[in-house]
Amino acid sequence: MTLTAGLTEAVEVVTDDHGCPVHLWWQNRGYDVVAEPVRWFARRRWWIEEARAERGRAGLVAQEIWRIQIQDPQTASRSTVDVGRSLPADRWRLLRIHEVPAEPEEVE
Repeated sequence: MTLTAGLTEAVEVVTDDHGCPVHLWWQNRGYDVVAEPVRWFARRRWWIEEARAERGRAGLVAQEIWRIQIQDPQTASRSTVDVGRSLPADRWRLLRIHEVPAEPEEVE
């Protein structure tokens, strides 16, 4: 799994009845969500992404972000990723792949 810093990629996210992610499709591969997702909202830099701000437009300022732990069903490898959902369009983007810390070396 690699994602260039500062870039995002479109992904498909399957959610449960409450809108919580349960499955992620990225680069033609499916990943199961294997831990309780964490959700928060972050401010968007809308003035960079939008030509103008329409009055009363929902989702312009805030973006819904989910931190999810996913597992590849074929390899059982796990990764933690952040995905963002654009609320007006209901589009999902992969925002960040968290690095797994290296195992500490044993000192003799």
